[in-house]
Amino acid sequence: MKETILGFKSSFIKAYKEYFTISGYSSRKEFWSFFLVNLLVIVLFLLLAKIHMIFALLLGLYILATYIPIMSLTVRRFNDAGKGIYTLLAISIIPSVLQALTNNLTVNNFITFLLGLYYFYILLRDTREHPAEKTATIGEKIVYVILLLPLVALVLAIAGAISTKMML
Repeated sequence: MKETILGFKSSFIKAYKEYFTISGYSSRKEFWSFFLVNLLVIVLFLLLAKIHMIFALLLGLYILATYIPIMSLTVRRFNDAGKGIYTLLAISIIPSVLQALTNNLTVNNFITFLLGLYYFYILLRDTREHPAEKTATIGEKIVYVILLLPLVALVLAIAGAISTKMML
């Protein structure tokens, strides 16, 4: 399988073209190029937010717009590293489950830190041998929707706050 080498601009564009695509793979370069471009844009918005508040609003909108592409890209990166969406789900849910089950903040923070290291390791991990095509199963698509629930909750909270303010 011939790997396409993407630059920063093409990685950014490809992530938006494959907005909801969780099938297939993403190389380390593709993932980290997109991540670094987003990091630079966010830092720029943070600096500009000190000048005028409108940039803080634009930053929030930018983060909402990039949540789904980064989640899709992360799933494809996990696929490429030999892990899958179920590993991503476990890494995402375990800290919340631990917090609900125990009040030991030190243990929870330590386990969350270790899971963060494992998450980072997967993103840095070398590409594994894989078939030419990876098609997402129904179960993987359902897990993907579950991973998008924080975005849905945030959008609903914002809509509720706006509608409440408009009623006043």
